Amino acid sequence: ILEFANRVGVHSRSVLSGEWVSCPDFSFIKAPLCELAGKTIGVIGYGRIGRKVCEIAHAFGMKVLASTAHPEKYESDFVKFMSIDEMLPQCDFVSIHCPLTPETDKLVNADFISKMKKGAFLVNTSRGAELDEKAVADALNSSYLAGAGLDVLSTEPPREDNPLLGAKNVWITLIVILLTPLSFVAARFIASRSYNMFKKQSEIRGRQTALIDEMIGNQKVVKAFGYSKKASARFEKINDELNTCSRRAVFYS
Repeated sequence: ILEFANRVGVHSRSVLSGEWVSCPDFSFIKAPLCELAGKTIGVIGYGRIGRKVCEIAHAFGMKVLASTAHPEKYESDFVKFMSIDEMLPQCDFVSIHCPLTPETDKLVNADFISKMKKGAFLVNTSRGAELDEKAVADALNSSYLAGAGLDVLSTEPPREDNPLLGAKNVWITLIVILLTPLSFVAARFIASRSYNMFKKQSEIRGRQTALIDEMIGNQKVVKAFGYSKKASARFEKINDELNTCSRRAVFYS
């Protein structure tokens, strides 16, 4: 959101390429800029992250709208709750923070975008599958959307034919929140805790914990000891997360 408001990247690159040196005036502008104060942001999903985004937007002087399945559970002095359809025509920025469910799969589609204010900005740091990527790319290329900031895509790494890779005015990062040293520590801690809890639950059920590692990919063992395929998949995912943390941590070693 700050990048779209101030275009820091665009102007920094132009300065480094020599444009300021050759500029006849004391400064210049490469892209439209705006103040966040007085602008309206719509936050879809009011979980822990969504609430923090609302707090930060409010600190910048923005008018804050939010949509959540259970608005009656929350009270706020500065957030106005409403439906998505009510929210979209009012927003200069729309930020997605809801979980991926059958209801939110391709939530942001052509119909959704048509209800947004022309020239609005879209931000998605939730799940890539919540966007119809072709519809978003079409809206960007036609300038109906002024820009999109995305930290997730439908497939990661993206396919070469992903329409967003060639779209206008799009910023795409690669889930960068996971790439800091502290995030590695936190992710590994959570994955390790889940791993240990899973094993502990196995002991409580009277299972032979030593066979848990063997059961991954071995459905005969899973069946023999009463583990479901879902449980096996869950354990395999935890193990993958631990391995991913270890691989990424090498960057900082």
